[in-house]
Amino acid sequence: MSIILIGLLAGLINGLFGSGAGMVVLPGLISVLKMDSKVARGTSLFILVVVSTITCIFYVKNIPDYTTLWFVTAGGILGGVIGSKFTKVIPKRVLKIILGIVMLFSGVRMILR
Repeated sequence: MSIILIGLLAGLINGLFGSGAGMVVLPGLISVLKMDSKVARGTSLFILVVVSTITCIFYVKNIPDYTTLWFVTAGGILGGVIGSKFTKVIPKRVLKIILGIVMLFSGVRMILR
């Protein structure tokens, strides 16, 4: 049941905001399902590809600037490759701290905007 609730919450957040489901999926996989953090990251990313693809179908009409879309996508792909290489050398504890800081920063930004 926990697995379905994590997915439901992730889909709801992705549908409402067009992003942000990773802030639910990754912690849910690690904390609730007790998944190893490296396995959880890979699983989370795959889940988010599927959930985001479906959500994107409903948001595609809201893309006014395809040039920006492709440049940011290219940067995201490059950043994803670099980041995945770093996860092999950065200790789990440090990755958890970095994730916590990113989540906290994102939350504060959302509240203040």
